[in-house]
Amino acid sequence: MYNIREGDISSVEAFLGHSGSGRVFCRPEIATALWGDVRWLQAVKGEEVFALWPILSEYSQSSPPFSYYVGPIWSSALLAKSPSSGHSARRKIVEAFNAYFYDRDYRVLAETGPGDFDVRPFIWSVGSEQGASLWSIQPRFSAMITGLRTRSEEDLWSSLRSVRRQEVKRANREGSFYLSDTIDWQEVRELYWSVVGDMNSEDKHKVDQVLSRMRNLLGRKGVSSRVYRSSTNGAIASFALMVCDDKSANLILTLTAKSQKRLGMPALSMWETIIESKKLGMEVLDFNGANSPVGADEKHSYGAEPNIFFRLRMDG
Repeated sequence: MYNIREGDISSVEAFLGHSGSGRVFCRPEIATALWGDVRWLQAVKGEEVFALWPILSEYSQSSPPFSYYVGPIWSSALLAKSPSSGHSARRKIVEAFNAYFYDRDYRVLAETGPGDFDVRPFIWSVGSEQGASLWSIQPRFSAMITGLRTRSEEDLWSSLRSVRRQEVKRANREGSFYLSDTIDWQEVRELYWSVVGDMNSEDKHKVDQVLSRMRNLLGRKGVSSRVYRSSTNGAIASFALMVCDDKSANLILTLTAKSQKRLGMPALSMWETIIESKKLGMEVLDFNGANSPVGADEKHSYGAEPNIFFRLRMDG
């Protein structure tokens, strides 16, 4: 039988260190910087931890902004089991989490990680009263460039759509900007809202709250940022922020001032993000969400391929 307990940061870091998981948004230093209040639930048998599930109390009904794949993580020992033993263990672990959430009338929103396609234990989770699944499951998509360590820059360049290559050349030829080592976070916030525009007050408050916390990421291990400024007036022209684990870079924020878009700055920023990821030794650059026609088309125009993951919701 598996039991659910709450773990401390040291046990969570030990688990993640041995799991080999690339779920950078589930790492304590990133999660606590972005959301502050995180509960780390562990599925244990004896004293061995077989699964970890970060629970974000503020986001039981909506996904945390700028974040992906926050959900259950399986241990390396469980993943090493034979298909029959591993499948049985996953079902029992999910049942233990179900009972924990159900008994406490929790509302839970989570996502699987890249490559974690087997959501059958959640599909087969039946409520004791209704007879229906406890979980609603929705397919979601990200856009990834893979093979960065072995692919040449020429190969990566050729995988860009022709119009993107033309835009990069235009930015290098006509753009009036310089790379800056100064980040004024208030400028970044103002640039974000000038690009995104307005939204309803509740959503805007949540997004702005996490946007404000993002500054806590700057300077941390595995966090990379890039700022371009206008050569004319020094105003911020472009900003990009990545968080990285051992093999994957996740582009969580990229912004370009409207005045710079016609000069090809968005394409230049994306191209330099690709090259920077390669230079950092990453195998994968994950553009993350690709769930709208316009957003997906833009990300795939840089040579990214679709990758499926799943959103899991329990309404309590």
